[in-house]
Amino acid sequence: MQSVGVVAKISGKVFVKRNGKLILLKQGDEIFLGDEIITQSSNDTIVINFDHAAPITLLEPQTIIITKELSNAKFAPKAMKRK
Repeated sequence: MQSVGVVAKISGKVFVKRNGKLILLKQGDEIFLGDEIITQSSNDTIVINFDHAAPITLLEPQTIIITKELSNAKFAPKAMKRK
C-alpha cells in the first residue's frame, strides 16, 4: 500500500476502514490510498496532512474514500479581505 498522508490532529473517535477491517485512528497514523475515513458524530474531527496536497478536515459525521485525485488535490488559498 502507498502512504499518501498522516493524521495531523484528531478528536473524538475517527475510524478507517482498511482491507475490510475497522481501525480506530490516532494522531500520527499513516493514511493510504483506498482508505475509507469515517466520522460518526459532530464531536469527531480529523485533519489529514497529505504528502502532495493541501490538508483536509472532516468536522461532522461523514465518510470519505482517499483517492489518488484527493491525495493530489491543490486547493486555492482563501482570498484575503482588505479593510
